[in-house]
Amino acid sequence: EETIGVTKTGQSKKKKTSWWTEEMRDAVKAKSTAFKHWLKVRTPASRLEYEHKRKAANQLKRKLKKEQWVRIGEDLKADFQCGRKLLYGMAKSYRNGRSQETSPNVLDKDGNILRDKEEIDSRWQEHFQELLNVGDVDHETLTTNNETPVSNKEVHVSDITLEELD
Repeated sequence: EETIGVTKTGQSKKKKTSWWTEEMRDAVKAKSTAFKHWLKVRTPASRLEYEHKRKAANQLKRKLKKEQWVRIGEDLKADFQCGRKLLYGMAKSYRNGRSQETSPNVLDKDGNILRDKEEIDSRWQEHFQELLNVGDVDHETLTTNNETPVSNKEVHVSDITLEELD
């Protein structure tokens, strides 16, 4: 039987993760059930049960992700000796999934990438000191049209009239 005029809209490819297994699904389901139970009864025992299941689910997730990265590394090592298709495919997918505008690197004033944690912390401190500590402000720069300088004193603002809106 042939169907004409049927289109699928709004469907996209779902990303598949190899670490999402039946075991992981069951752990997340148990955690969610424990959380809902804790919300209903609000007892310390139900809270501890939820925290235990949450911790177990997170540990399992970390373990499965670590195993996945080991498998990916082994696949890359094997593929690198035969060809580089897998390596370049992964690089392309990561590049396309990430914004090109942002960079996780911290640069010094000359544009060099900082690697040392102390240098990075120092650079952030320097950046915010420059950004936030303006210092003494020259009152001449704050005056416009020979008006009095702006200060912390109360400023009287009159109501807007209809003539000003036109």
